[in-house]
Amino acid sequence: ADIEQCLRLILLDRFRAYKQRGLAGIPSYARSKKEFSAGDELKHQIEVGPILKTRSPIFYKYAMEYPKNKPDGAEESFFWVNSIIDDKPTIALVHRLGMPQVGGYVYMERHFYISRSHNCLQGIGAALPVEYGAVVLYAT
Repeated sequence: ADIEQCLRLILLDRFRAYKQRGLAGIPSYARSKKEFSAGDELKHQIEVGPILKTRSPIFYKYAMEYPKNKPDGAEESFFWVNSIIDDKPTIALVHRLGMPQVGGYVYMERHFYISRSHNCLQGIGAALPVEYGAVVLYAT
């Protein structure tokens, strides 16, 4: 119980830093004797994806500058997950954000402060209007 309480306090501090400063609030850490910045990696993943920038520039700006510039209609939620990866518990903070846009919806899910296995994960999805309906995309 003491270890779980300690973990909750650590995750709460990390959540508060991210909620206040966004990707800049995720400090770098060492993994495999190498310095890694989850904030920089998540930002880079957004920058190199062409669809979000061109098809939903308002959401793109919000995702890049979070928590600043929250658009009307944007929703978000936070939680932590305990997954089993390679037969071992793996804990991560998760941030989901999404918003409607004309004819569709855009969505992003970020996993960060992952205790082991991988450094960060980000998925971006959208339902976008096309001439005869909509196309649904999701990429990690």
